[in-house]
Amino acid sequence: MRIKNWFIYSFLFLVFLFTGCNNDPIPKPLTYFIESEEVYSPDSEFIKNYYTFGGATTIAARVKYDIILYKVKYNTEYLGSRIMASGLVAFPVTKEEVPMVSIQHGTIVAHDEAPSVNWNSYSSLAMVASTGYIVVIPDFIGFGESEQVLHPYYHEISTASSVIDMMLSVKEMAGLEGFDFNGEVFLAGYSEGGYATMATHKKMEEEKVEGLSLIASAPAAGGYDIKGMQEYFFGRETYANPFYIAYVAMAYKGIYGWDNPLSDYFKEPYATRIPQYFNGMYSGGAIKAQLTTNVGELLSDDFLFNSDNNSIYDPLFLALNENSLHNWVPKKTMFLYHGTDDLTIPYENSVNTYNTMISNGASSSIISLIALSGYNHSTGWVPYFLDVVERFEKLK
Repeated sequence: MRIKNWFIYSFLFLVFLFTGCNNDPIPKPLTYFIESEEVYSPDSEFIKNYYTFGGATTIAARVKYDIILYKVKYNTEYLGSRIMASGLVAFPVTKEEVPMVSIQHGTIVAHDEAPSVNWNSYSSLAMVASTGYIVVIPDFIGFGESEQVLHPYYHEISTASSVIDMMLSVKEMAGLEGFDFNGEVFLAGYSEGGYATMATHKKMEEEKVEGLSLIASAPAAGGYDIKGMQEYFFGRETYANPFYIAYVAMAYKGIYGWDNPLSDYFKEPYATRIPQYFNGMYSGGAIKAQLTTNVGELLSDDFLFNSDNNSIYDPLFLALNENSLHNWVPKKTMFLYHGTDDLTIPYENSVNTYNTMISNGASSSIISLIALSGYNHSTGWVPYFLDVVERFEKLK
């Protein structure tokens, strides 16, 4: 057996020696990228007409390239274990070096709402690639290839890691497919996507991700101060999207392994019903229809009125504070957007985030608070998207 193995190894060495005498570089092993599937390839004329007829004339004027849109599978980590995740990436068809922009989507619950599953709904974002970006749209953990996991809603570490690892996988993919990435990164996202954008910005500054140079981020309408969001929710008689608080409770119970019952937080019949609504079959709207918008009818009295004096709620409040993003100092450019009439995630949450960062020593030349005057949570997305494309263009 030893002689046989020696012969095999010697033969393989000779094969390598004689076939490796050319100057071709030895390919590096892939760490993140697993595989891709092409799903769409519109040409530049179609894209220009799409944006023009949709009223996005400023974007239409910047269209240059055809694009190719892919579904992508990649490696990331969740709670210390390696898992497969997924998303979309659009490449501009050009030999020029271009930057990357990662666009983080807002809150989704149903599995069929994931970008890699329902890619057509995200095509308006993906087609920004035609202006000269590699556009990355992560599913997030809990969707697409990782739908067996309950989405870790508003969890800083896993959110940022999944976004960064997808960008690194796309960097590897670009090398395989012959697209030229110049190493520069922009980040954008609205609602939960705003939170994900800020979490990713923070992690990229703290860890200096090799091969990715952050130029600027534009988080919009995110609940960065999560503890502040809880206090805002508790202070209201009604709240239009009660499934948000249920989503956080379900996600944190899974992430942190809490074994206390949901009845500590919610009244019946909601405490019993809530878990079945987060099986990937229900949209946020469908879950909302099964709950009540009356805060006092939804939350347990002890949670609503006595939580500061009951230690069973300490782990939750600790988690809310740990995952809040307002209390740090960004050093790379950040455009912080929010609609002034937003009642879902109040404008004051971004104001508090901005003021805390400035008081901590952040420069007002680095972080800008951009008020979307008169816009609410639903209507703020379009003016944000149009404006941020122009701001990023100036920094390319």
